[in-house]
Amino acid sequence: MVQSSQAQYKVVVEKDVPGQTRDGVTLYADVYRPDATGRFPVLLSRLPYDKNLRARPGDIDYFVERGYVVMMQDTRGRFASGGDEYYPPFYEIQDGYDAVEWAAALPYSDGNVGTMGQSYLGATQYLLAPTRPPHLRASFPVSAAADFYQCWVYHTGGAFELGWQIPYAILMARDSLQRQSLTDTLLPALERDLAEAHIAFAQPLSDAAYRRLPLMDWADRLQPVARYLGDYLNHPDDGPYWWAVNLERQHANVSVPMYHVTSWYDIFLRGGRT
Repeated sequence: MVQSSQAQYKVVVEKDVPGQTRDGVTLYADVYRPDATGRFPVLLSRLPYDKNLRARPGDIDYFVERGYVVMMQDTRGRFASGGDEYYPPFYEIQDGYDAVEWAAALPYSDGNVGTMGQSYLGATQYLLAPTRPPHLRASFPVSAAADFYQCWVYHTGGAFELGWQIPYAILMARDSLQRQSLTDTLLPALERDLAEAHIAFAQPLSDAAYRRLPLMDWADRLQPVARYLGDYLNHPDDGPYWWAVNLERQHANVSVPMYHVTSWYDIFLRGGRT
């Protein structure tokens, strides 16, 4: 199938298409494909932020109209997808491999899969690349962490990134709380730790919350919905726990071309320099 620079196709949308991981968890994707017979290359994005919120046309319709299938998949433990918990980003290694191979086998896929996306959607690409899925052809990570220890948690120097990690954990906990029917009991307590600013994404902490010690108190408060936070704090030094999610240690295992995009003042600038 030859792709075109001009729009040729109308867009067909299939919601919540199921795909299974190797350990039996069902991950759901929204599929946007050309309204035509035949097989097309696939562009896959995997995200923890709710695939139903992806704006259109955005980065979806443009590609579909030109002969690509675009898939937006909720990651494990998030929104439509199954899984007992959200534990970033470790499951993305095997789940990313499985998602690529699942997408390649769908009846409207020609077996060629590329990945695309920004921030966490770029990190999922970095994490799956060293696993070498046979049908992965190229990746397009934008503004993403390649070393989760240095770029995401203990940012450039070894200090826990409190002002990022805790508000982000509270933001991500909202879906986990709903899945566990804890919204009415735990969410109000967590929201009291946030500043009185109307910010949609990772609202900053209040002054009192910034001063709370010990740091492990945050892990205890968030343990029902963010078990990973305690593990992060229990591994303050770079080492084997973090190496599995460090692309910089696995360059030799990457066999597909990647187009890296970043910016000078991006928090994940280092990731774009891998």
